[in-house]
Amino acid sequence: MDIRNALDRADLMVFDGNNHEDFIDKMEIQYKENSGYEERLTLNRQREIITYHRNNLTI
Repeated sequence: MDIRNALDRADLMVFDGNNHEDFIDKMEIQYKENSGYEERLTLNRQREIITYHRNNLTI
């Protein structure tokens, strides 16, 4: 409830602590620019890996 209240999102169901534990199995953060530059960070819990990719297509 604290997360829902802080974000003012009554419909938020992730990490609600509602009789079971919630897990994030995979999370990806991606950044892209119109110029072609991009970065991606992936955290994979099941495979126990963290990957980072960077592409600079402007060169």
